[in-house]
Amino acid sequence: MPASGLIGLVFAVALAAPGLVGAAGLDASVTTQQVADGDTLQLMLGGDAAELTAAPDLAPLRADFEVVATGQSRQTRIVNGDRSERLVWLITLRPKSRGTLTIPELYAGSASSAAIEIDVRDPADMPESVVAGAPEISVTAAPGNYYVQQEIPITLRVTSKTSLQSAEIVVPDSRDFLLSPNGPDRIEHGSENGAPIVTVERDYLLRAQTSGTLTLPPIRLNAVIDDPAGRGRFTGGPFQAMPGGSPFANSPFAGMMADPLAAIMGRGTEVTVRSEPLTLKIKADPSTEPGWFLPAKAVQISAQWEPQSPTFTAGEAVTRVIQVLAIGATGVQLPDLDIGAVDGVRIYLDDSDARTVRAGDSNAAIREFRYSVVPTQGGSVTLPEIRLNWFNTDTETQQTAVLPAQRIEVLGPAAPLAPTPEMTAVEPTTVETLPPAMSLLHKRLIAAGVLAAAIGALFGIKALRARQAPSSDRRPSNPERRAQALRQADMAARSGNVQALYAAAQAWLMAEGTTATGQSNDLQARYPDLAKSWAVLERNAFADDAAPTAGWSPDTFVTCLRRADKQAAKIVRGRKRSGPKLGPLYRTDSTTMAG
Repeated sequence: MPASGLIGLVFAVALAAPGLVGAAGLDASVTTQQVADGDTLQLMLGGDAAELTAAPDLAPLRADFEVVATGQSRQTRIVNGDRSERLVWLITLRPKSRGTLTIPELYAGSASSAAIEIDVRDPADMPESVVAGAPEISVTAAPGNYYVQQEIPITLRVTSKTSLQSAEIVVPDSRDFLLSPNGPDRIEHGSENGAPIVTVERDYLLRAQTSGTLTLPPIRLNAVIDDPAGRGRFTGGPFQAMPGGSPFANSPFAGMMADPLAAIMGRGTEVTVRSEPLTLKIKADPSTEPGWFLPAKAVQISAQWEPQSPTFTAGEAVTRVIQVLAIGATGVQLPDLDIGAVDGVRIYLDDSDARTVRAGDSNAAIREFRYSVVPTQGGSVTLPEIRLNWFNTDTETQQTAVLPAQRIEVLGPAAPLAPTPEMTAVEPTTVETLPPAMSLLHKRLIAAGVLAAAIGALFGIKALRARQAPSSDRRPSNPERRAQALRQADMAARSGNVQALYAAAQAWLMAEGTTATGQSNDLQARYPDLAKSWAVLERNAFADDAAPTAGWSPDTFVTCLRRADKQAAKIVRGRKRSGPKLGPLYRTDSTTMAG
C-alpha cells in the first residue's frame, strides 16, 4: 500500500479517536486528551480536498506546543462511481508546560477547525495503563552505599505477555545525574500459565552529581501491542505485506519497531507505561582533606619512556608518558598530576588526553600525560614518586595510587641551566592546596617559551623556531571534549571550587581549539563576555588575598562558558555545512530497544 494511502487510513480510523471535533471544513482529532509532561500526542486535521485551498497554519500551536513532526496525505475514494478526495495532515505535538492547554482554532485557507483542550500531567500522577496485555516496567538498584560521582548500576526490566509491534524507552534527563546504557540487552523467552512471555533487561550506569537524596524520575515505555480485540491480520503492520515479511520480524518482541503507525491504523493498541521513581541516598566526599574526589574501583599509575631505553644528556629533551587508569570512572573525572619541582631537571607538559572505555561491566577512565623531561646537569637525578588519592567504592576506604620514584643517569657537565623569573612564577603547587588540573595550558605556554630559549642557546636558531609555533594556528574544535569540560565546570561550580573551575575552563579552551590562555587577544575577539569573566576567575583562583568580586560567582562564569560553547558549536556547524552530517554528540533521551 502506498504511503499516501497509509496516512489516509490513519485519518479514517481516527474519526473515532478522542477529541474529534469539526468546524468550518476542517476536522480535528487527537490520539489522547490526557498526556504526561514530556510525552507527545498526535493531532490529525483533514477535509475535502476540493474545499481546502491551503495547508493548515501551524504557527498558533507553537505558543503551547512543540511541533515535533508533520506528515501529509491525499486519500482518494470511489463509491458507486462517485470520486472524492480528502487531504489529511498528521502533526506530532509535545506540550511545553503542565496544566490545561488548548489546541487553538487552526485555519487552512478559509477552512477552520475547532479548539481542543489537552490535560498535561506530572508523569507520576498519570494512571497506570488499564489496557489488557500492557507490558510491565520496573527499575532497581542493588542495595549499598553510594557516593557522589560514583558509578551506580541500575537495571531496567520490561516484561510483556503480548506481542509488541513497537517499543521505545525514554529515560529522564537532569543536571543532578548522568544516566547511560551499560552493555547489551538481556532477552529471556519463557511462559506463564502456558502463555508466552518475553523479558528484556537493560543495564544503566547512574552518576549522581550532588550528594543528598536523589530521585530518578520514572522511565517511560511507549509501545504498540497487538489489539486485544484481534483487529487486523498483520501484527507487524502494513510492512508485513512486504516481500519477506516485516524487516523488524527478528525483534524479541515479535515485530518491535515494525510500524509506528500501526496502533492508530487498527493494527494494534498504543500504550504508555512508566516505572516507579527510584530514590537513592547519595553520600558526599568522605575525605576531610581538600582535594580532587575520585571514586573508583581501582586506580593504577604507570610510566614509560619514548624511546624505551633513552640516553639522558644534559639539555636534551626525552619524552615520558605517564598513564592513569581508573576502573569505575570516566575520563573527565581524572585530575591533573602534581609533578612538583625536581632538582637537576625541568619537566614540561606537552599534551594530555583523557578517554573512557568499556571494562567488563563497568567503565574505565584512561588519561595519558606526555612530558618533556630536560636534564639541566650531568650525574644522577631522581624523579620523585607521583601520588594520586582516590576513594575505593568497593571497600569505602581512602587509598593512594603511587608511581615509584625513578633515578636516571645523565651525561654532561654538572652545570645547571640558569634559572629565569618565568620559571619561579609557575612553581607547581601540591595537590592538597590546588587539587584539580590547575592552569596547565598557562604553565605550558610560559614554560615552553623558557625551554625554547634554552635550547636555542645550545643548539641554534632552528630548534628555537621549532618550539615557537605561531599562536594563530588553531586546532580543530573537539565537541566531545568541550562537553566533558562543561560537565566538569558544572561540578566545580556547584562545589564552589574555583581552582577546579579554572582547570575545567582551560580544558574547554583546549577542546575549543584556542591555543592561548584566557588573556589572549583571540579569546577576547571571539568571546568577549567569557574573556571578561575569565579575568575575574583567575584572580579568585590564584590570588591569596583576592576579595570577592561583586556580581561574579562560579555559576555566572559557567553561564558565560556555556554561551561561548554555543557560539563554538555554531562555528563548527558552519564550517562543516557542505560535508557529511555528524552523528549525535551526546546521548539522546530515547533509545530504541531491539534484539
